[in-house]
Amino acid sequence: MSFSFFTALIQGFYFGLILLVVVALVSGIVYIAWKRKHDERVERKLDEIVDLLKRNP
Repeated sequence: MSFSFFTALIQGFYFGLILLVVVALVSGIVYIAWKRKHDERVERKLDEIVDLLKRNP
């Protein structure tokens, strides 16, 4: 009884650990992709502002 309980506990622990790692990896990849896109948008806006300033001294 106790042996099967402990093996189930260990399996559950490892399953939760693997699930946590997968979720962390996916969220990290999504965050990096979003940040890259967001940085591109910010760079484009800054380029537009610089162009406007160059045209109107």
